[in-house]
Amino acid sequence: MKFNSPFFMALLGSLLFSCNKSATTVEQSDAAVTIHNYQQQLATDTVLSHKILHAQKAVEVARNTQDTSLLYQAVLYQLDNVITQAYPDSIPHYLDKLYELASKTTNPTSSKAYIISRKAEHFFALQDYPMAYDFYNTSKILFEKQNDSLRTSYSLLKMAHIQQVYNDYSGSEETLTEALAFLDTPKPNQDYLREANNLLGISYTALHDYDEAIRYYQKAKALTTDVLFQKIIDHNIALCYLENQQYAKALGEFSALYENQIIRKDESSFAKVMDNFGYAQFKNDGVSGLPLMEKALSIRTKKSDERGMVYSYINLAEYHGKHNPSLAAQYAQKAYTLATKIGAIDNRMKSLELLATFGGSQYNQDYFRLNDSVQAFRQKAKNQFAKIRFDATKERNENQQMKIKQAENEVRNLIGGIVLSGLFLGIAVLLVVTRIRHKREKIKQRREEQYETETRIAKKLHDELANDLFNTMTFAELRDLSSPENKEVLIDNLDRIYEQTRNISRENNTIDTDENYLRHLKDMLSGYSSGEVNIILKEIDSIDWATIDPAKKIVIYRVLQELLVNMKKHSKATLVVISFEKIKKNIKINYTDNGVGIGPDEQLRKNGLQNVENRILSIKGKLTFEPTPQRGFKMYFIFPS
Repeated sequence: MKFNSPFFMALLGSLLFSCNKSATTVEQSDAAVTIHNYQQQLATDTVLSHKILHAQKAVEVARNTQDTSLLYQAVLYQLDNVITQAYPDSIPHYLDKLYELASKTTNPTSSKAYIISRKAEHFFALQDYPMAYDFYNTSKILFEKQNDSLRTSYSLLKMAHIQQVYNDYSGSEETLTEALAFLDTPKPNQDYLREANNLLGISYTALHDYDEAIRYYQKAKALTTDVLFQKIIDHNIALCYLENQQYAKALGEFSALYENQIIRKDESSFAKVMDNFGYAQFKNDGVSGLPLMEKALSIRTKKSDERGMVYSYINLAEYHGKHNPSLAAQYAQKAYTLATKIGAIDNRMKSLELLATFGGSQYNQDYFRLNDSVQAFRQKAKNQFAKIRFDATKERNENQQMKIKQAENEVRNLIGGIVLSGLFLGIAVLLVVTRIRHKREKIKQRREEQYETETRIAKKLHDELANDLFNTMTFAELRDLSSPENKEVLIDNLDRIYEQTRNISRENNTIDTDENYLRHLKDMLSGYSSGEVNIILKEIDSIDWATIDPAKKIVIYRVLQELLVNMKKHSKATLVVISFEKIKKNIKINYTDNGVGIGPDEQLRKNGLQNVENRILSIKGKLTFEPTPQRGFKMYFIFPS
């Protein structure tokens, strides 16, 4: 029998996952020893057919115990040591079956999370990155529920790597920042921490923030004793200097790498350093570096290093561009042909750009067509990644909203009971008054900001909520509630009271100013979007929120919240744009809506905006309004960061 035949694979699958009702149940302790012995034989045997039988016998013993956790471990061992090597096409099938077993183990969430992460690894190896990203994100959520910070951070690191494949460096930076939060433990995993810092260096390099890139590269370098990896980091730092036109520093770094014996022992690494060293010399003076670049190409050609050859062709095309455009075009054509062959899309675009420059305008159309296609493909991937994260967050929020809604229903029922019973309503009013008095006593011991907040709450309760409660009480006492019309009015009044209560709660909740601040700020701002109002945020991720004082974060949060509350109440706006900008050592925030606006003579207090001005002044900020009645409302404020 051929062990790789379809018949054998079908038989193996049926043996693995069918129920053997006639088999005798084996005691778990004896079974564990037997399974271990079979697995030891599997590990030492070199004949594939024998390895398959050892693994299958271990699975059969585990199944006979009727212990799903033991069966799960046996099948997982079989997958790792037989299937992945002998039958890679069957990996998805085994992973699906392992997922079914995982749901019946002693810790189903952890087991399922692990299998999902294995699915992600499978698709990652196949370079099916969208599928891999989806599974990594799912496993990340499950590992986070298990408080498994190590595996959570691993999933995030892989997601960040995939985002970089699609040039989503801003998204990768955000994912890596989240990963670092999970690695912030007393004894973090040094390998994961090193990789996070290295990937951040790559992201910042692509975003042209070379100082930040170098800072993270140096952090990564300090986290390893692997000398070769340290030299790779030094090479990345040298490239940052080169891209930033700091040629003297770049040449110093490349020169040291060129002389390093560890680099010289590895021909591929030596050729890479040699090529970039020569290119740096050329960028520095416009004439040097050709011998190094040609020698690097010779080494790469000898080793059939096609990806390295593409880089050499591109650098040589640039070198000859000024003095010998014909030769430059030949190198660009070689780069384009080879980049197309190996699927190096960025190098393919770069070589087309060089062909258009040195080979004639006939290449312009090809370049723009390819560029548009690549950008559309990558943008689609970025949108897909964002949707995966958004859908996961949305699902989590919906679950929370369901819990909140249940609580709200309980509150609504409670209020209805209070209104229908004069006695309970009187007690409720008494409790509210007592609570307000208690809060006023505590206000004296708090800082001015808390005082203003509590006073505003009390005013809302008195001016808005208490009057509506009293009117509802009176209505309930004097009207016949068996009448459908009166009952409908009562329900409407209760809904309005409930909405007022929830708004007061949302406007005065506690603000988290730690690493989760940006997420909470976005959630608050987007919470004011609806079918009638669209909220657009610009460059909110460009601000380094971690460096801003917590007190200022609270002011920003409350100011924007009050502006949006005022917009909801007065402006009749359908579009709001909030943009963020870093100007030297200051931060500027612009707010614009298309509502009714305010006139130049109207007082801020009348428009509910006096608190906005007071808050901004408290952080030494400056506020500017643009009176545009009937043409929307515009304002900006700027404060030292």
